[in-house]
Amino acid sequence: MAKLFGGDILGGRIFNACIGLAVSLVLCFYGRRIMAWSESFGAALLFLTFEQSVIHFRWIFTHNLIALGFAIAFLGLSGKSCKKSERMAGWELGISALSLPLSIYGFIGAAHTQIRVPRSWLRVLGPYIFLTSLSLVIGWLLFFIENFLLNDLRSMLEFYTNASRENGGGGRQRTTFK
Repeated sequence: MAKLFGGDILGGRIFNACIGLAVSLVLCFYGRRIMAWSESFGAALLFLTFEQSVIHFRWIFTHNLIALGFAIAFLGLSGKSCKKSERMAGWELGISALSLPLSIYGFIGAAHTQIRVPRSWLRVLGPYIFLTSLSLVIGWLLFFIENFLLNDLRSMLEFYTNASRENGGGGRQRTTFK
C-alpha cells in the first residue's frame, strides 16, 4: 500500500482501516455462530466506535492483523466444535504469528481451550507451529550471513526479560515503608 501511494502514510492507514473493517465484519457475520444477529451486529458497531479501535486501526501497527486473526480464531473455537472452524482458527492463528511474536498469547489460549480434545490439536495448533517454524527457517536462510535471526531473537529475549524485570519491581528487592 505504501508503494501504491508513493510512500505516503495514507496507504498504510487505508490498509489498517481495512483490517479494522474486516474485524467488524467478522464480528457481525461470523459472530452469529455463537450469538444472535442483533448481538453480533452490536458487537461490530461497538468495535467500530470504540475509542481504542479507532486509535489503533488509524495508526500503522503490525498487531492489527493479530486482532483479525484472534477474532476469527476465538469465534471459531467458541460454540459447537467442527473440523472446518478448528482448521480456520488454526490458520488464522498462524497468519497472526506472521505479523508479530505476541501472537503466542493466542496460541496459548487456543492450546488451553483444546487441551481436552486431542483430535483437534493438529487442526488448531498445527498451522501456527508450521507457519512460525517456516518463517524462522526462511529468516535464517535469507539472513544466515548476517546472523540476523539469532541476533533478533536474542534482542527480543533481552527486551522482554528487561521489561518483565522493570514492570515486576525487581522481584528480589525488598521494599520497606516508613
